[in-house]
Amino acid sequence: MRATPSRRWAATTYVTACAAFAGALGVLAAQVQAGNDPVIGASAAPPTATRPKIVVTRKIVRTTVVTTRVIRKPKPVAVAPAPAGQGYVAAAQSTVAAPAVSSAPAAAAPAPVASAPAPAPAPAAPVTRAS
Repeated sequence: MRATPSRRWAATTYVTACAAFAGALGVLAAQVQAGNDPVIGASAAPPTATRPKIVVTRKIVRTTVVTTRVIRKPKPVAVAPAPAGQGYVAAAQSTVAAPAVSSAPAAAAPAPVASAPAPAPAPAAPVTRAS
């Protein structure tokens, strides 16, 4: 099958356009390489000293607080038995125990622990319409 004149014309136009583009690109590349770039201007002097790179280091400190709860059971207080014959009043008075007095210094109470906030309420169900 022979090429029609319109196909030959299209191929010639395509090859000519590619050659013109390559030629223009070559001319511009030669100008940039020579230092005559019209956009940048005259070739700038190369930098004399390079700036040192700035290295930023950051130290990450992670603090973990461990809290423990110490539960102390109260010591039982010994109660003397009521004397015989004193009746109900003596028995009631003897069952009331006075706090134990110690000569040792009192231990510091543990700091109260803040409780977690209440959880957020559940989102409302979407409203839909049945047709």
